[in-house]
Amino acid sequence: MKKLVSLLLLAVFSVTVSAQTQMIVESPSGRGIYNKYSDEKGVSAVYISKSMFNLMGKLPAVEMNDEDINLSELVKSLDGFYLLEFSNDNAVRQSLLNDVKKFVKADNYETLMEIKDDDGENVRIYIRSLGDDVKGLVMMISDDESSTFIFIDGKISRENLEKILSSVG
Repeated sequence: MKKLVSLLLLAVFSVTVSAQTQMIVESPSGRGIYNKYSDEKGVSAVYISKSMFNLMGKLPAVEMNDEDINLSELVKSLDGFYLLEFSNDNAVRQSLLNDVKKFVKADNYETLMEIKDDDGENVRIYIRSLGDDVKGLVMMISDDESSTFIFIDGKISRENLEKILSSVG
C-alpha cells in the first residue's frame, strides 16, 4: 500500500513539474528572452545589472523640455537593462517576436505607445504598472533592416517616466 501511494505521489509530482516547465517555456520572462537569444549568431546583446547601476553614483540631473529629471534616482531603482539587436534576415527574428508577444501578454503588460510610419519603422512600448509606479518596460523597435528588443526591469516612478516620454514627443 505504501508503495502504491509513493508511486501515485511520484506520478502527480512529475505531472506538476512537467506542467510548470511547459508554462515557463510558453511564457518567457524578459530576462529569459535575453538569455535565450543573447548568444545567437548575428545578435548584439547588452546587459546592465543592478550592481552596475548602483556603482554609477550620483548622476547629474538631465534637462528635458525645461524639466529636470533625476537620473540617479531613476537608475538606482532599476534591477536590470536588457537589449538585443539583430538584422531582420536573422533566423531568430520571428521566434523572438513571438516570445515577446507571449511575455507581454502573460505578465499583464499594457500597450503604452505604438508608432508606425511610412518608412516601415514600428515602435511598441509596453509597461507593467504597480500602483503609481512602473515595474517594467518593454520596447520592440523594428524597421526594414533591423529589430531591437529592450527590457527595463525595476521600479520607475510615473512622474519620471512621464517626463522622459514627454521629451520624446
